[in-house]
Amino acid sequence: MTGAQVWTLLAIFSGFLTVLCTVIFAMLRTSIGGLRTEVDAKIDHLGLDLNAKIDGVASLLDAKIDALDAKGDERFDRITAVMGARFDDVDHRLTSVEGDLGLVKAHLIGQRSA
Repeated sequence: MTGAQVWTLLAIFSGFLTVLCTVIFAMLRTSIGGLRTEVDAKIDHLGLDLNAKIDGVASLLDAKIDALDAKGDERFDRITAVMGARFDDVDHRLTSVEGDLGLVKAHLIGQRSA
């Protein structure tokens, strides 16, 4: 084999390696781009699922808070009614005691005068 033939074979081999590397890199870029798109789509889907779950939990919490608020209002109304009745009873008793004290006072003042 002559020197020219060796150089020709080296040139062909290096050209083949260049083309092969270019094809391999193009395939890798395409594969990586596909994976990137797939991962981005999955991340977007997970984000939507997470937002839906968060919205569901927020709705559930809002409903429970509203129920507790209604229950608290109901209890407040019952306590207010009971306390109002008790205060009315105490007011009636105090009025009765005031009347009795007025009678006692009048009786005592009447005894001093006599």
